[in-house]
Amino acid sequence: MSPAAYALFLQAQETITASSTGEIAAAQKLLDRAIKVDPRFARAYGMKAALYAASFENTASGAAVAPKDRKALERNVRDYADRALAINPDDAAARQALRAINIPTWHWSAFEKSLEPGDVTASDSDPLELWVLSWMGKRDEAVRIGKKLVELNPTDAEAYLLFGVVQAYAGDRAGSNRAFRRGLQLAPALALMQVWLAYNDLALGNDDAALAELQLVEGVLGDHPPAVYLPELAYCYSRLGRPDDAKRLFDQIHSKDSDSAVGAGGLAMGYLAIGDQKHALQWLEAVAAKARRHEPDQGLLNVMNLKMNFLNDPTLEKPAFVHVLSEIAGD
Repeated sequence: MSPAAYALFLQAQETITASSTGEIAAAQKLLDRAIKVDPRFARAYGMKAALYAASFENTASGAAVAPKDRKALERNVRDYADRALAINPDDAAARQALRAINIPTWHWSAFEKSLEPGDVTASDSDPLELWVLSWMGKRDEAVRIGKKLVELNPTDAEAYLLFGVVQAYAGDRAGSNRAFRRGLQLAPALALMQVWLAYNDLALGNDDAALAELQLVEGVLGDHPPAVYLPELAYCYSRLGRPDDAKRLFDQIHSKDSDSAVGAGGLAMGYLAIGDQKHALQWLEAVAAKARRHEPDQGLLNVMNLKMNFLNDPTLEKPAFVHVLSEIAGD
């Protein structure tokens, strides 16, 4: 390994770690320089693949790439991962990148086949690698792995977030809230854990607590929250019987380019929030069609939360919703 290439690789790592936005483009340029210095540097190819994969779906950190750019992005992930693995078949970042891309493109069997012991509990794992196990119906396995994750990383707030979500999916709302509260002690500004406390309290019927938590989250997120939050906040307010707040957030969704901002899954949740079940079903059917075509959707996290009925919504127990949600899954 070239010392100069490795130094550039470390700079790329520091760029990502030091920035709240990830500074993906800057890190990619540093990795390109590292590869130019040492074309056999597997870790640089693997990190490039992982960075591309991280831009594929909406997250709490921001919106994913526009729909027109997804095919090229997927090609980049697979190309750089393959280059890394051709040099080093054990490159962790490249393997993670391929697993990460197989989740939003609905290749779930390929994702599962590629898992090796320790992959999901690795400190740099994509959260979806654990959550998808719940989405696949393996809730007990997800909880077991999540518990191991916090045992291995007792001071890592992210570990408690991952564990808390799969506990909620499994129906252990009290245990989930304990995980989130422990995580918030470690990272008080982590809004995603705070909003999941609201989800759990709402599902448990603790409406006053849920409302206070939602309002706290909105204060933390400010006037321009990441798009992934908008449908879920609107839906929560609707479930709390606050249609004006639901409509306020629904209008924010439609002030954006909805296809690239929230996708079909986010729109389905948004229409549920305003009580429009007809359009909600239409958008859920659109997600099901995308799953059959292995086409990603920006609202993946939103629609999977609906699939797990994370707010115990009786509407989702109606036959039409049960049917379409059953069709939203990987192969």
